[in-house]
Amino acid sequence: DGEQRLRSTDVAYTIVRSCGINATHPNGRISISTGDTAVGRINPGDLAKVLVTMLDMPVCTRKTFEVYAKAYEGFFSRGGTKGDCQKQLEGVVVDNGNAP
Repeated sequence: DGEQRLRSTDVAYTIVRSCGINATHPNGRISISTGDTAVGRINPGDLAKVLVTMLDMPVCTRKTFEVYAKAYEGFFSRGGTKGDCQKQLEGVVVDNGNAP
């Protein structure tokens, strides 16, 4: 599949799998997980902020993860920072060429 072909290259990539994008889902506390097991929702605004925040974060390179928002006081509206994303991403292991 496309993800696997990308993983087998030397390209610096990040694969972000968003859970259900729903414009009526409230802003939330961003959660990052791995293993293609996350179930949840995220509104388009939170997803866009996550993607922009991660653009210049080397800790994202060669990783695949899911992102969703738990209904909670908004992560970004309460001062969420790049450092908060970095903490969660440090626990995500770098993909190997055979990762599912």
